[in-house]
Amino acid sequence: MSYGTLSFGTASHGGSRNQIITGQGFNIFINGMDVTCFLKTSTFKATETLKQRNIINFTLVDVGLNKEFSVGQSVTVIRDSLLLYTGTLETVSRTVPNSSNTAFFKIKGVDGNAILDRKLVIQSYTTQPAGDIVKAIIGQFLSAEGITQGVIQDGVEIQSARFNYAKASSALDALANRSGLFWFVDPFKRLNFADRTSFPSGIVLDDDNKKYITFTRKNSRNRYRNVQFLRGGNGETFPQVEKFVGNDEQETFTIKFPLAVTPTVLVNGVPQTVGIRELDVGKEWYYNIDDKQISQDEGLPRLTGFDTLEIQYIGLFPIVVLAEDALEVATRQAIEGGSGRYEMLETDERVNTRENAVSKVDSLLEKFGEIPEDLKILTDDNTWKVGQVITVDIDEEAVSEDFLVTSIGWKEFDQIQVLDGSFPRYTVKATSGQYFGGWVEFFRQLEEAGTTFSIKENEVLEFLGKQSDAILFTDDLNLIDPVDDGTNDPFTSLETAAETDADEEIKLVGASNVGRDVFF
Repeated sequence: MSYGTLSFGTASHGGSRNQIITGQGFNIFINGMDVTCFLKTSTFKATETLKQRNIINFTLVDVGLNKEFSVGQSVTVIRDSLLLYTGTLETVSRTVPNSSNTAFFKIKGVDGNAILDRKLVIQSYTTQPAGDIVKAIIGQFLSAEGITQGVIQDGVEIQSARFNYAKASSALDALANRSGLFWFVDPFKRLNFADRTSFPSGIVLDDDNKKYITFTRKNSRNRYRNVQFLRGGNGETFPQVEKFVGNDEQETFTIKFPLAVTPTVLVNGVPQTVGIRELDVGKEWYYNIDDKQISQDEGLPRLTGFDTLEIQYIGLFPIVVLAEDALEVATRQAIEGGSGRYEMLETDERVNTRENAVSKVDSLLEKFGEIPEDLKILTDDNTWKVGQVITVDIDEEAVSEDFLVTSIGWKEFDQIQVLDGSFPRYTVKATSGQYFGGWVEFFRQLEEAGTTFSIKENEVLEFLGKQSDAILFTDDLNLIDPVDDGTNDPFTSLETAAETDADEEIKLVGASNVGRDVFF
């Protein structure tokens, strides 16, 4: 049986109340069986949303009680031989009125995006483009479910990504947010990971081509921010050296930062053996990762006032990174008064390197750092696709820019219900900015956060600026040596990467630790 060969109206059940939609070329298949003739009037609805499950809902009428449908069966929707939707049945509800020989099946279907919510990623990736990680995830975790590669762009270089039983959808969200890209699974189960300009639709709405019934514009500052904080996990310090003098009694010595790796211990310049506390035996000194204490073996004589203990190590410190868009701050200040600052905190303790923290905070500011223009368009045109870019240039609406299609909802109407006889009817949503995601993504992020805001000892705050921010130097800058104030503070230094010319604009990155402001 070829797709699109059957028309509506081939059967009728229960009179006008259950009249079958009339039209041409629309078909629904469940496990390969065409069930279009059992479709109840105007019950078919579909919602396609970027980065989320695409959902269809419809009701089938079974006269004679001889049909059965099961969760997990395949569902396919075709119009005029074009594939519109593929997925599986998520829920099936069967209702039989009293003393009736007719059953009503209320059915919900989900598409290939749902696969990414039930597959877990358990893997670490280092020093590679985000796109390569996406390809690896497809090959290792998704290919068995029929997911293949679509358009996969490189994105940014990811220094470290550790997914510890993360949903594949969450892993892709993290990579997309870091790269300023978006992802979706198309009806052919191809996973796409690309920027918003990768799928031009060819659709142009202008004064001569208004392919819509209604056109609604909306601006919202709901998730806007121009100052972005990111609280990550623990970063590693620069190499530290701390020295202690014995007192004939002390067995345990406390260093400034918790240990990130095995330390080097010397007594009077002589290397000592070290082991893991409560695990190793026969060592001179013991330690634990993420602990500040170095302990001498209890059977050895204590250090005297003539002995010097030297501990060389790399420590851990909690990081908070801050990015600020000074131009946006000034813009909001001019419009609203006040400081103009919209501050937001994101928490992700999986981010444990400075490079990843900087990359993520920049991408968050890029994504939410402008107030977008959102469109809602009611139309009978079926050429719109989620993930495509449309061009809108309508003088009377004062709109002239490109928009990313983020969701499409469509219904099949009975011809009698629509005066102009047009069906289906589509509700298209599009945005001029980065895609924020809907409530499903919002609650998924809340579910996975699992962390609370608390003050942490030795927390380091790094100040970043967008490239539009600049500091103007009127004197030449010369390369200088780092400044060491003797505190073993990993961020007490000032240096430039190279000599710079006078009046040259440079990006300034700074850090603050325990009330001390320094720049590096």
